[in-house]
Amino acid sequence: RLMIRPLPIIGAIVLLANIAFLLLGKSAIILALGPDFAGIFKPTLVYLVGVSIAMLTFSFHPALLALNKPEASFKILSVSVLAYIVSICLLVDNYGLIGASMSYIIFYSTWAMLQIIAIYQTRKNREAFN
Repeated sequence: RLMIRPLPIIGAIVLLANIAFLLLGKSAIILALGPDFAGIFKPTLVYLVGVSIAMLTFSFHPALLALNKPEASFKILSVSVLAYIVSICLLVDNYGLIGASMSYIIFYSTWAMLQIIAIYQTRKNREAFN
């Protein structure tokens, strides 16, 4: 429950921030950095999806550690980093900055999915012993 309770609030903040950037981001980039940097708008939009996943799943890592599973956390981080490295090597060549942003999404999606599975399995195993 402690993991899930803040999700609606974080989700609302993330959604509003993403909408604000979608509507105002390009103008803000041009105003702050100049028209030469307008091209970073689309990669940043993709990157924000990864940031959103990271924010929504922020509580998963401490939850897994609280379940006394540091080894699972290390394995999950290792697999996620490997997925990131492989994806960035493949995607940057084909898609440039958007590929790098997509790699960030792959990292946090892998990380979050594996964390959810590990937490679920740990809880399931503990319930089996009770």
